[in-house]
Amino acid sequence: MNSVTVYRQTPGRATVTHLPDNRVVATVDNVGVPLDSQGVPYSGTYPSLGAGEPLAGKIRSFSMGHGLFSLIRTAGR
Repeated sequence: MNSVTVYRQTPGRATVTHLPDNRVVATVDNVGVPLDSQGVPYSGTYPSLGAGEPLAGKIRSFSMGHGLFSLIRTAGR
C-alpha cells in the first residue's frame, strides 16, 4: 500500500487530502484548526487543547509518510 498526502492552498484556504492506494479516504479543510473547534464530526477520543491556528498562507508544503521505511546509507557519502 502506498500512501500519499496532498497539500493544496488557495487564498485563505488550506486543504489536505490523504490518498492511500490512490483512493481518497480523507480530506481536511481549514488545516491547522482542530476538527472539534470547527464543530465538525470527528472520531477522536479527546478534545483539542486549544483553538489552533489556520495555516493557509503560512506554510508552502506538507509531507507525510506512513508505513515501513528503510534508509540506506552509501559508504563514502
